[in-house]
Amino acid sequence: MIREDCSLIGYISKAHGIDGQLMVRTNSNFADDIEPGEPLFVKVDELLVPFFIEEAEVYPDRAIVKLEFIDNPEEARKFTGLSVYLEKQEHRPESAIQTDNFGYYTGYSFRDNTSGIEGIIREFIDNPLNPLFLVENGASEFLVPVHPDFIVEEDNKRKLLVFNLPEGIADI
Repeated sequence: MIREDCSLIGYISKAHGIDGQLMVRTNSNFADDIEPGEPLFVKVDELLVPFFIEEAEVYPDRAIVKLEFIDNPEEARKFTGLSVYLEKQEHRPESAIQTDNFGYYTGYSFRDNTSGIEGIIREFIDNPLNPLFLVENGASEFLVPVHPDFIVEEDNKRKLLVFNLPEGIADI
């Protein structure tokens, strides 16, 4: 599958259960599109590999899926951390920042112009008083406050969010 024909919907966070199920952290815009019988594309060595969904329990921010050919926890663990895609459908305008659903940006690259820090957005933590992105940078993880005023650029083609965080916030 050509990556331009697919939409990044999240990533595989862990193995689940004893039959090879996978926990997929998703953007809720795509949760209803995860259905048995449909292909789910897993990014393996920079290629999108299709796996048909045998079973799916879908929640707003995650899905527990059973994919064909993955039948035990050991095999499922090999997929932890890999990005997952679905065939592209029109879900939202390409240029509008998703202020009503920051979970959409899970899997996007992160860059802060103020501190120079870069990473991958692994999770949106929807705390009503202090929404956060969990950003992975190599072997470490850190939390970034999410506010539309901090986001200066959104590049959906490159899956990139650029921030201008207040000075000193990256040192916390």
